[in-house]
Amino acid sequence: MNQTKTFSISWDNGISVESSLSLTPIYENIYRLEDTPAFFDGVTMGDVIEANVGLDDILNFIKVVEKSNWNRFSWVLSKEFIDSTFYQQFTQFVLSEGGKWELIFGHNLIHSSSSNY
Repeated sequence: MNQTKTFSISWDNGISVESSLSLTPIYENIYRLEDTPAFFDGVTMGDVIEANVGLDDILNFIKVVEKSNWNRFSWVLSKEFIDSTFYQQFTQFVLSEGGKWELIFGHNLIHSSSSNY
């Protein structure tokens, strides 16, 4: 099984924005995103992308090879809610059902799942 690693990746979508993301190498220049990029629309957790290695080992995004079949939901949440028991229960439920979740910028919950629970 391929080892997930953290890579720096340049999206170069008119403005070269570099992100540090967890990616799983699949083949040469082919990676599965294990995180959702905060500054680049069009790709999300689970997508398979093509990227080549550039200067300083920074990956340069080329294209999406395969879109994820995950359902994706996003909410902006208050700190009070994130600190609540319900929030902890919800994220544990997502994981127990085989889903994934991310907290971006400390308040934006990204929930992805392969089902519609």
